[in-house]
Amino acid sequence: MKKNKIPYTVIARKNPQNGDVKYYANLTNRYNIGMKELLKDVTAGSSINPLDAQAVLQRFLSEIGNHLQYGRTVSLDGLGSFYITVKSNGTETPEEFTAGNIRTTVFRFKAGNELRAMLDHVQFEKIENGTEASES
Repeated sequence: MKKNKIPYTVIARKNPQNGDVKYYANLTNRYNIGMKELLKDVTAGSSINPLDAQAVLQRFLSEIGNHLQYGRTVSLDGLGSFYITVKSNGTETPEEFTAGNIRTTVFRFKAGNELRAMLDHVQFEKIENGTEASES
């Protein structure tokens, strides 16, 4: 089975501390897969109707949100874990700290081992000026 290669370009980045320039990979041509397209792929070759799958997925997302609102971590075998963290203003003493010091919540996702393993054999292809470049 032929594996697709992830295209990248090389970009310069300047170190703000000393002005040195180094070159780094920058992924290109990212294509966003929407829910309808993903559901079509997921249900292809099965007896599941894409509309039924969409209803289940919407309920699934709603339930993840409900559990996160209680501060729970939602772990899905193979996929990973969803959780929240907070950013807050510091105080001089623990007694001074109140919920009002919490500025914002941050949504986090940590990929599970099975999902991360899918990237073990990813290949990359250098692109220059929108065309493939040979790598020696």
